[in-house]
Amino acid sequence: MDRCLLDILPVEIFDIIFEYFWAHEILASFHNVSPYLDAVLYSYSSYQVNFASILKPHFDHVCHTLRPNQIISLILSDDADTPRQSQIFLSHFQIKSFTRIRSLTLDRVERKSLLIILSHINKMNRQFRLFLHNCDIVPLSSMEIPFQLRGLRIGESNLLNPRYSTFVVNANTSVLYTDTFRHICANASGLKSLNIRCEDINIIMNLFSRLPQLTSLALKITRYLVSMNHIENVMLNLLRLKHLQLQLINSDINLADGQRWESVTSSLITFNFNFYIRLNEIERTLDTFRSLFWLQKRWFVAYEYWRLFSVPYFTNVHYQNSFQRFMHSTVIDDKTFLDNITTLELSRPLVDSEHYFPHVRTLIIINDIRLETLSSIIDINRVEHLILYFPITQALPNICHLLSTDCLQKLSIMSNPFRLLKQFRGMKFENIRTLEVKYDFEFGENYPIEELCSIFPRVERLHIRSINQATMIPMIDGFTHLSSASFYFDSLSNTNKEHWQVKPEWALYGARRLTNSSYICEYQDSTLHAWISEQVSQF
Repeated sequence: MDRCLLDILPVEIFDIIFEYFWAHEILASFHNVSPYLDAVLYSYSSYQVNFASILKPHFDHVCHTLRPNQIISLILSDDADTPRQSQIFLSHFQIKSFTRIRSLTLDRVERKSLLIILSHINKMNRQFRLFLHNCDIVPLSSMEIPFQLRGLRIGESNLLNPRYSTFVVNANTSVLYTDTFRHICANASGLKSLNIRCEDINIIMNLFSRLPQLTSLALKITRYLVSMNHIENVMLNLLRLKHLQLQLINSDINLADGQRWESVTSSLITFNFNFYIRLNEIERTLDTFRSLFWLQKRWFVAYEYWRLFSVPYFTNVHYQNSFQRFMHSTVIDDKTFLDNITTLELSRPLVDSEHYFPHVRTLIIINDIRLETLSSIIDINRVEHLILYFPITQALPNICHLLSTDCLQKLSIMSNPFRLLKQFRGMKFENIRTLEVKYDFEFGENYPIEELCSIFPRVERLHIRSINQATMIPMIDGFTHLSSASFYFDSLSNTNKEHWQVKPEWALYGARRLTNSSYICEYQDSTLHAWISEQVSQF
């Protein structure tokens, strides 16, 4: 057998390369290429594992190949596109075996798995960071919080307990009660990073004195008035703080004073804020943020619609049709804004534009736009997600060129897919890996499923707005690379609903390509989610 050219590279080179990729990407690229590379993979001990929205074959590959002591970062998710993932993961591993893990993120993890995992966090690495999103956080108030916990962020939570009148909320709409937060502060004094949200800053202000090691704080106050005095009192207790993010829904006018902020933030490396505040003398206020201090820090500020905010951190990343510069800002040129725009929505014919959007990743086309002029405002080859709201009436070569670019992997069809299928008949777009059809009509038995599967032969993720069971089965068989699928049922018999709630796998009985592969199903809110392994096991 010819020697692999990569075998001449030293292990140290691969160690550097692997730092920039997730574990499943590394294994997909280098596993079973050569005995030397396999030895490199088996000896590497700093894998970062991200199971959020992962394809089932990639999940299986990681679970069957890596050992717990090789993993330093782990993301688990029981989201709709990876149903019961935590349960399957815990059937492969014992959480106490992950002794080298530094970062653990749990997203929508079911309560049973959550309790098992959290009961072992006191055995984690000395630099351990915990991130909870959409999880039940009740267990935090009663379990042992490790002193070595260095980071904590709690996202949306399903915890609702009317017994408590005072609570702390973290990230979006989660609820972290004051007693729980006090318990965390008392037991994790080594915490270095914290992201919290609450209604009243007075509830938590004094607790920051228990977190002297904090270097990064993201704080959102959602209801009661916050003044500069509050912020100064918080900062007095956080002498090591280097990164600060503030979002204040009810802001005192004295927060709009750039000169006063200079003394408070002089030791910070990053400072981003979003204050809802009504200003009368806007330009005079912004002048206080134009001093040499703010210019040297490169901290820019804008004001729009009663909102004083940092640029570009809190600027809109989604623009419609054209770019209009903020009337009031300290930004020197438009590039600061333009470089931040990642989603562009076009709903009328393009005209010559003086602005160029270099980082657009999502392109939304609502009306019939002549694509020849698109390249004058965006780099078409960078678009990753195309959303079409209109039937294609222009010359097919133009739209085909856009659909065939290497970077484009996701297509969302918001118009009638029947017309689209007729226009694309005989074509193939092998770059499309995620296909969404969200037009409000039901895929019936008369729809030519075989042609759809032929046009998009490499689809791995599929989301269908409305379908019946008889059409779903040939669709699963036709998309031979399908790993994640969601099907919404407008009309389903009560009998099927009851059966699928108990055993959702029954919905896929009859699918030929699933006879020799394992799959996980979940039925909720009229939607069936399927997570499918490869048909022939590699292990």
